[in-house]
Amino acid sequence: MLNTAFIERLNGTFRSRLSLLVRRTRHLARRSERVEKAVYLVGCMYNFCTYHASLRLPLYLVQDGRERRRRVQRTPAMAARITDHRWTVLELLEYKVPPPHWKGAAV
Repeated sequence: MLNTAFIERLNGTFRSRLSLLVRRTRHLARRSERVEKAVYLVGCMYNFCTYHASLRLPLYLVQDGRERRRRVQRTPAMAARITDHRWTVLELLEYKVPPPHWKGAAV
């Protein structure tokens, strides 16, 4: 379910991590390509490298006959089952995106 609070939280994250999106700043966005790449990088880091408290899952462990409750932290990519672990920034930057499937010309 979409909620405006989620969108506002995402906008706040972008503004806090990209100085070119803040209103009164010395850093100007001179090229739209640079802005697009920066937003893409921050969005990928947000989804793959950052744990979110709202996505935690309860985990119940039994040790020595006692039940202990813990929480498992997850990133949005883990919640969507795209990955099974939190990525490091280096791992994200080194990931090679496969090229799109080639389609031949229609004859």
